[in-house]
Amino acid sequence: SSGFTKPPAEYEWIDILDRLLNKVFFHYLSVSPKDRRIVICDQAHSTAQFRSALAFVLFKRLSVPSIAFVADLVLPLYLTGLSSG
Repeated sequence: SSGFTKPPAEYEWIDILDRLLNKVFFHYLSVSPKDRRIVICDQAHSTAQFRSALAFVLFKRLSVPSIAFVADLVLPLYLTGLSSG
């Protein structure tokens, strides 16, 4: 045994993210996701299955109008007003 666990499949991510994001939007924030544009601070090495599942849950289940995926290494540049580092 190598000690590594297999990452969740896309359908497992959909289930996890659906429960998590419903709790975040409706319980903690008390806002309708239909009225919110979403910016995702994403790791450069996150899996395609995770990104796809996140987009599916946000668009199809929560009906957000738009999603922007921004690389976590680039976001600090944007926050300081720079476009290149």
